[in-house]
Formats: sequence, structure tokens, C-alpha cells
Amino acid sequence: MNELESLRAAKKIIESKHYPNVEGISIGYRFRGGTRTKEIVVVVYVSKKIPEGELSAGHVIPKTLSILEYEVKTDVVQSRFSALTLIDKEGPVKPGYSISHPNVGAGTNSFFAERLSQICLVSNAHVISHTNKGKIGDPIYYPGTADGGTEENTVAHLAATIPIEMIESECPIANFCVDGLNFLAKLFGSKHRVPKPIREVYNRVDCACARMADGIEIDRNIYKIGEPVGIEQAALGMEVRKSGRTTEYTEGEIIAIEASIRVTYSQGTALFEGQIVSNIPSAGGDSGSAVLTHDNNLVGLLFAGGEGITIMNPIEDVFRELGISILMENNVKE
Repeated sequence: MNELESLRAAKKIIESKHYPNVEGISIGYRFRGGTRTKEIVVVVYVSKKIPEGELSAGHVIPKTLSILEYEVKTDVVQSRFSALTLIDKEGPVKPGYSISHPNVGAGTNSFFAERLSQICLVSNAHVISHTNKGKIGDPIYYPGTADGGTEENTVAHLAATIPIEMIESECPIANFCVDGLNFLAKLFGSKHRVPKPIREVYNRVDCACARMADGIEIDRNIYKIGEPVGIEQAALGMEVRKSGRTTEYTEGEIIAIEASIRVTYSQGTALFEGQIVSNIPSAGGDSGSAVLTHDNNLVGLLFAGGEGITIMNPIEDVFRELGISILMENNVKE
């Protein structure tokens, strides 16, 4: 038995005890004073931390468990989990909350920026531009359609979007030939198929922006973070945070840079290069979230994730491609 196996065994023991007040159990880093240590422990999440003296003996979570030659430590953390989402239908439009194109479920309103002396909201192209199907002038709903948004919740109109190049060839002649050959193969009982022609074209961003509609009030402060003050290039080990429609406020760090990845969309598969990888927790609906340092500098635009990691576009690429700048007070016409 190795250390990881002993941690798993200890976790199962705690789970089997069915301690009251426990909301979840995991294997993770111990935190001290809000700072992550290198020590890996069994983390027990409770809805409310109660002094040990006020608990009966059978309700006290042990500080250590002996698993063969290992002494496994525990860490009790106060936290409660729910399926809540950041949805708002009242008051000013705020970053971090649900938003979408009429033909998309829901994503996240990233931040506000200036473009051509107008206030714009920023998000992913696949959130507010239906990937490559949106048209300039399309309405943007706040909240997104998956969260009850309708035409009555229109707060902006699509102003700029960067096309996402899919790796499948869009040449109609090439695709027609492939489809014809595969039809003949099927007709004659062959199990072999000719793959679609592939284009090795790389993208840098998945982003779009929308001009705020007249009379729509905004709040520049990102949920639980505040207002962005600038942009900063990502670096390995940089501590970052985000607020998104689904997992709300989460923190993490940059764990890789200059990543080349393959991302699956409803309209195909796309290759991206120069991307940033983080361990910030995220889930579907968080796409479009702004990723910032703890000094409130924008670092990236979250657009993809999987298997415990989150992928983001470098923010400098987003600003350059959309032709936007940081929105400062009184520098644009409302």
C-alpha cells in the first residue's frame, strides 16, 4: 500500500462512519491560514465547525487514522455545497452572472470593456455568438436562455466576434467526395471509412463582445472579486481566481502555459495554441468567466475545461483581437 492508497482507505473509513454535519470528503492539500501547504490529507467538509468539547465522542472526526504503516491526517473545513447558479433578472447587469445568445443555453458575462467609445460586455464566442453562427446585432440575454432569459431580457447586441476555425475541412467538393466514397463502402458491406479531410489550423481565442443596449445599467464589479484594474501576462505558479455562472467564486493557480489543445464544440473540433492551463474549479456554464490575479488584473478568459483543469485564452490576445480596452470610469459614453 502506498500513500495515495492509504489516503483512499482513510477516506472510506470516515465515509462509513456517517458523521453528522458532514457535507463532503476529499483527498487534497491542507490549508493553513488560507495558504495551501504541500501536505496531502483527507479533507472533511462540514456545514458548520463545532468545538470538539460540544460534540459527543462518536461525533468527533479523528485528527489522524492509522492505515498500516501510514498515519493519515485529516483537515476539517467549513463549507456547504449546492447546485446554485449566478442568475440575475433585476438591477444592473453584473460580470460573473448568467448570459447567452438566444440560441445558446448559458455562459458567463466576463467583464465590461470599451470598444469604439462604447460600453461592451465580453464573453466567449460560443456563449454570446453561437460559435460561428451568430450575426452582428444579435440580441444577448441576461440571464441566459437556460436560466429563463427571453427577448424581454435583452441587455446588449453582438458587436464583434472572432471566428473559430474548425479542423474539419469546409471545402464542399472534398467533403462531397468523402461522403460519396463512404456511401459506396457501406453499400458494398465494407467496414472501412474515409476520414473527413483535416486542416491543421490553430486558434488563439474564443471571444466576442456585445454593445450594451440604451438605458441598461451596469455594475463593473465582478462577483466577489471587484472591478478589473488592468491586464497581466500569465506565469507559472500565479495565483488566480474567477467568478462564474455555475461554480461561482473559485481560486487556483496557473499550472501550465503555451498549451496546444483540442477542444470539442457542438459545431466541430478546433485546435488552440498559446493557451493557459489552471486548476481553478469550473463547470459547464462557467465559460466566459474572467480569470484575475488577487490584485484584480485580468489574466485570461475561461473557455474550456475537463478532468480537473480549466483552459483560458491569454487576456492580451482577447483585447487585441476584439480591439477593446479596460473600461475606466467616465472614459466612455453611456
